Parts: sequence; C-alpha cells; structure tokens
Amino acid sequence: MKTTAGPVRLASILMLVVLVAGCAKPVNPSFDLSVRQAKRDLRAMRADRKVPERPIVVAAGWGDPGFRSTHVSMAIERVLDDERIERVVFTGGMKTFDMCRERMIGEVESAFPSDDPEWTTEVDVVATSMGGLVARYAAIPREGEKTLRIRRLMTIGTPHQGASMASVPVGGKIVRDMRVGSDFITELNRQPIEYELIPYARLGDTWVGHEYTAPPGEFPWWVANKWLSLAHIGSSKDQRILADIARRLRGETPYTTLPRAPFPE
Repeated sequence: MKTTAGPVRLASILMLVVLVAGCAKPVNPSFDLSVRQAKRDLRAMRADRKVPERPIVVAAGWGDPGFRSTHVSMAIERVLDDERIERVVFTGGMKTFDMCRERMIGEVESAFPSDDPEWTTEVDVVATSMGGLVARYAAIPREGEKTLRIRRLMTIGTPHQGASMASVPVGGKIVRDMRVGSDFITELNRQPIEYELIPYARLGDTWVGHEYTAPPGEFPWWVANKWLSLAHIGSSKDQRILADIARRLRGETPYTTLPRAPFPE
C-alpha cells in the first residue's frame, strides 16, 4: 500500500520555508550590518585593541544591578587598550533622577578627577535604557554644582520620549517621570543638547517602544530584533549595536550612516 507521508512531509517543509522567507526581517539601509559580520568584526577588534580618545562611562538602566551594563562594559573592554572605563548603576535607593544625577557625577568625578569647578572631565557615555536619561539630565548645567561634560552619548533602548511600560503603577516617582508626556521628559527635551547624541534601538521593544528611543522628531539607528529574543533586554547584547559603538570608541568609521532611516512600515 502506498503512503503519502513522504510527500506530505515535503510539502510541509516547503510551506515552512515559504513562510519564513515571507517573514524576512527588515534591514536598515542606514545600519546594514548582519549579526555574523558584527561578530567577525568584534573578534578582529579584540585582536587589535585601540586606545580611546577619552574616558568612557557605562551607565545602567532602571532596576539593573549591573547585569546589562556589565555586558556592555565587558564588550567595550575587550576591544580597547585602556582601563579608563567606569560603570555606574542606579540601584540601592535611587528613587529620583536628582539622586541618579548626583551619583553619576560623583562617580565620574571620583574615577576621573577634574580641577574645573563647574565641569567634570570630558567623557564618552554608553548608556542602556534609563541610563541615557540620567546622562542627559546630569549634563544640564546647574549653578553651584558640577555638570557632566559629555562629548558623545551613545544610548541603547533609552526612552528619550518616555517609556510605554512606565504607565504601569510600580516603581515610584522615577518610573512616573519616565512616562510618555511626563513633565520630566517634556522639560528634558526642551533642553539644548550640546554634545553628539547617538541613539540605538531594536525593533519590537515593547518595554520602551522603539518609536520613543530617540529625541522628538528623530529616529534611532535601529536593527531588527533577533528570533526568540526580548528586544529591550537583548539590545545591550546585540553584536551589531556593540560593534558600531566599539568602532566609534576606537576612532574608526562606524557602520551607521546618515541620514537615519525611518522605521519600516
């Protein structure tokens, strides 16, 4: 007796191939870099480490005791021949952005002392999520206080226009301040940005909303999310983003190009 198991199985495989092909991930024309290429480039950079132009600060996000920021700082350390990398986390009672600002400026001042009474040593900042907001807030001058002097701020999944999940009634004032349209976010975006701001994001970030990961009127340099990966949490481990940041810190030509491409429809 003839069986149809073979043809049925073959048809199923062909259908799966068609479905996968039809669900191809969007490619950003201003950030056309594959994961495989990024991994290869990061390996090459580890074999030829460079000295960065200035100290580097890695700023953690909300509720991160250091896991995501450690991954970012370790990726950076592997491709740079320099120990001037300081990691700042905002756990341990950090309930307001003022407290986070004070911690960030204090730790930068401790790691890289400055004789200037108004400004810290000039640094490059790589920030995950909320850490980007803290860096921007710390860079706003205040009379009688030191201000964070930023040359370049590279943000990964930062809620520059607020975060979708901040509407959940947990986390206190600091989370309420990250809501879309909050007084804090509105005022922050009124302040002039006198340094280079380089935002990155993954599509499908439901925690922040990828449409909120750059200042108003701008797009981030976005990449498609990986299969079976949480877009927001996984963004700090994304080799494409890390490779582009590494190139910038090493003084090399980044993969990203201008103008930044809009989000795919």
